[in-house]
Amino acid sequence: MDHLAIEEADFLGFSLGGMVEIVLALRRPDLVGKLVIASIDHRPGHAEFHSPDDPEVSQRMPTESDFQAMSDAYAQVAPDPDRFDEVASKTSAMVQAAEGWTDDELGSIQAPTLLIVGDTDFVPLGHAVEMYELIPNAQLAVLPEYDSRCRHTAPRADAGPHPAIPRQRTAVITTCFPDPHVGWVCPN
Repeated sequence: MDHLAIEEADFLGFSLGGMVEIVLALRRPDLVGKLVIASIDHRPGHAEFHSPDDPEVSQRMPTESDFQAMSDAYAQVAPDPDRFDEVASKTSAMVQAAEGWTDDELGSIQAPTLLIVGDTDFVPLGHAVEMYELIPNAQLAVLPEYDSRCRHTAPRADAGPHPAIPRQRTAVITTCFPDPHVGWVCPN
């Protein structure tokens, strides 16, 4: 940004991109206008995801068809399409090695921040709520019945507001989905 003489910008990051946003906001807050951060966790490790047979866990994990779709998409744009497994492995290792951020670090982020998670996201909803509470100018959007791959999932059994979400300054977004004929559909 310095090289391009861009004084400040707004940022949108999904998953690893959201992690990069946090680092940028901590190291160079002068460059950050607003942040939109989707599907990241501020705490390392997810012991709860080491039980793939648990239905609560398995619905949050990528399936074989998810990996195939990622591989197919990569093959369409990558200069070396046969390296998907290598790239995926390195990316996964990078995310696994992330140490997260302290409460004080997150509390120091002053940029207006929108956190977005699906209620069946890889990121446990309680972790997203904690992050929302730590970042002073944060809002939290929970996409009902969406996972970390932006896919619509089966409705939760209770179908009401999630009990982990504080009501005082949280925006719960209605379920919206793309329709190839009319664009985005957001039923009430």
